[in-house]
Amino acid sequence: MTKLRPLFLLATTCGVLLTCGAAGATAQIGGGINASFSEALGACNKSSQVPQTTLQDSFNLTLTAPCAAGSVSGTLRADTATGSAGLRVIAAGTGSASAQVSLIDTYVLTPLAGTPVGTHLIPVSLHIDGSVAAGSPAASGSFLSYGMGINDGSGSSLPSATFSANGKVTSIGAFSQTFNSDLSVRYFGPGSLPMTVQFTVNLTTGQFKDGTLDFYNTALVSLALPDGWSAVTSSGLPVVSAVPEPATAVLLLLGVGLLAGHRVRAIGRVQ
Repeated sequence: MTKLRPLFLLATTCGVLLTCGAAGATAQIGGGINASFSEALGACNKSSQVPQTTLQDSFNLTLTAPCAAGSVSGTLRADTATGSAGLRVIAAGTGSASAQVSLIDTYVLTPLAGTPVGTHLIPVSLHIDGSVAAGSPAASGSFLSYGMGINDGSGSSLPSATFSANGKVTSIGAFSQTFNSDLSVRYFGPGSLPMTVQFTVNLTTGQFKDGTLDFYNTALVSLALPDGWSAVTSSGLPVVSAVPEPATAVLLLLGVGLLAGHRVRAIGRVQ
């Protein structure tokens, strides 16, 4: 099996059972942000919610709660095409924030023509990274809880048909975790049951105080499809690659420049 690029390999064609972008949103995305202040009541305390069963392909939710006793802000996001979700909360003074975001969706895979019927192993990756700046001691021993998972949508009972990762962020500073495995996915042949994988991403933070917790762009599920395969979301949107953050893109460009410069100097020495 030939691996494509990690992190949502470009899949530009649609599955035979779905029309690209034509179907309605069918992913379940939701979450909520709550802001509270220990020295203030009433208008200073705010909350904003999107029901977890809301059917949509992407969403952003922002809450800002300024108060004489402090301030709180929070932002949530989720997107099915990149299989990613994130949250960011900032609290100061007596303000504290709690937030949670969830993404549940199904990918329909289209194998290369001539692919044999049976079980196929697909490399999968679950990744999360972010940072905690300052902040009061973590509530209940952690700043953030995360849960990510992916499984064969046909309900296979094979041990390797489900892969998940659950954990907590318990310390201040940068955090990064990647979990890799091979997922068993069953293919029933052309014109039969579609080949699907279901995935979930969940992030939750308790009462966060006096700092910034930023896991906004970084919780994602990715597939390494074999050559010639493609994937679309449950609503028919093509699965696309995750876009690097600006800082990451700059580092990549610097790396390419350094390699090019090293090669030019090496050629000069040879001549």
